[in-house]
Amino acid sequence: INPWYVQLQREVDEIQRDYMDVPSVSENGQFRPEELQYFTQRGERVRSQGEKVIADALHNLRIDYAYERAITWIPEKIYPHFTIEKSARGQTLYWEYWGNFCSPGVPERYLARKKQLEAIGICEGRNLIITLDADGNPDPSEIINTAKRRLLLDLR
Repeated sequence: INPWYVQLQREVDEIQRDYMDVPSVSENGQFRPEELQYFTQRGERVRSQGEKVIADALHNLRIDYAYERAITWIPEKIYPHFTIEKSARGQTLYWEYWGNFCSPGVPERYLARKKQLEAIGICEGRNLIITLDADGNPDPSEIINTAKRRLLLDLR
């Protein structure tokens, strides 16, 4: 056996072992930190282009939000994509973005998440905004209009 191959295999095994040991929540409480790929105008990392567009729209509209803040008052933590706490009605609002909706498994995960949120009183039309995107290429103007229409009327 070629010594170069043996060394390469050791390095691959080490990388795989290290990757498999990555916790799903980092020490600072971030959910699945290995998937954060896009930077927002606020300088935070998010998972998708659509989440970046939403974060930037909220930031530009001066709407304070938290990205993937855990809901901890239930037995199994849930990490909504966006949490917006400054509601004129004294209500916390949530925004879920589902990109690549036509990809295998995404609709099922979306329906499971929606049921999970509804079970704790987070419902579309009341305190939940849901943005579905078929191909992962969000329409920024649609997201900005949603933010203005749904949030600016309820916030401040």
